[in-house]
Amino acid sequence: MDCTLVLRTGGFIHKARLNLVPLNGCMQWKSGNDKLCRRCGNWAETLPHVINHCSLHSHAWQLRHNAIVERAMQRKASILSINQTVCGTSLRPDITAKVGNTVYIIDVTCPFEGNDSAFTAAFENKSTKYGALIPLYQAQGLSATIVPFIVGELGLSLE
Repeated sequence: MDCTLVLRTGGFIHKARLNLVPLNGCMQWKSGNDKLCRRCGNWAETLPHVINHCSLHSHAWQLRHNAIVERAMQRKASILSINQTVCGTSLRPDITAKVGNTVYIIDVTCPFEGNDSAFTAAFENKSTKYGALIPLYQAQGLSATIVPFIVGELGLSLE
């Protein structure tokens, strides 16, 4: 592992968590500066915008999300589907896996970790969204569990 890369990444994460990344929307000490995003020019260049909302970074979001899905798939389970609609519904969880008589409906989300409510809202959103699948699996004689896999953009996760 390249220690330089780890130090550079760690430095960014520490600055980001302390809101010390020099972004146009956050530099309050500079008078008269343009607060718009340097990449898209549409919104204030804040940390949540740059990491989670700037459309020019959407490929990075997808890579981050897919890396987490790949990591989750390394568990010992029988994978039923990956990013496909299930049980004839329009719902498309990232992973549907089976261990024994239990189906695990796994969906990854990466909220910005500005406060604890982002994690709670993400958990509730995923639980509500995929709750309709549980009776469909129970009708097949299986138990089902929804597993919202939540990893914040700066590395925090929900236990």
